[in-house]
Amino acid sequence: MFNWLFKKKSIIPQEHIDFQFETYKWFIKNSGPDYFFAHTQLILPTRDFFPTVVNSAEAMATQTMQTIKEQIGIVAWPSRLILQPEEIEPNINHNAIVQGIPQDPAGTFSINNGIALISYSSKITRDPVNLVVTFVHELSHYLTYTYEQAPPDGWENWEYATDITATIIGYGIFMANTAFNFKTNSCGWQTSRFGYLSEYEHSYFSSTQRLFTKRCKALS
Repeated sequence: MFNWLFKKKSIIPQEHIDFQFETYKWFIKNSGPDYFFAHTQLILPTRDFFPTVVNSAEAMATQTMQTIKEQIGIVAWPSRLILQPEEIEPNINHNAIVQGIPQDPAGTFSINNGIALISYSSKITRDPVNLVVTFVHELSHYLTYTYEQAPPDGWENWEYATDITATIIGYGIFMANTAFNFKTNSCGWQTSRFGYLSEYEHSYFSSTQRLFTKRCKALS
């Protein structure tokens, strides 16, 4: 009679879960199961996966991009990194912050003459995890850019499908850990987000990826 009291409501809407399954199938159909099984692994934020020590922010960006391209099997794909112009610093001093300053994106992706142009903000080089997430997202654009078939419900959902792609190719831990950040500073507290999905959605996908693979194995 009171069974409804003990039913847990999912924190992820069912339509979002369905979209994850459809995006996974879209990825397998367009990339092929051979690519998936040959070039995807669980990537961790450890020196086993990112062993290089560098002495400058530019070198860190360049090496991180190269490492990710090697991990996902597109090292030969032509690309160029572009550092975005410096943003206006909102912190005037310890007691004042300028409000309303437009913030540049952490990264952007475009194609010019067959070369992927990936821009990045100098701010993300202060946090290696944010740098990885930004580059993985933009390289996931690169991976899916060549697909003839649109993502589920159309190309207007490409950003969301790209975030899921980043988790599919092994960076779910990075994506979940940066989906929402909370920290304090000398002027109070601030929050920040990377990507288009919540930490719950990335965590759900990462934890159920075996099920996704089993359901889609017939496509191979």
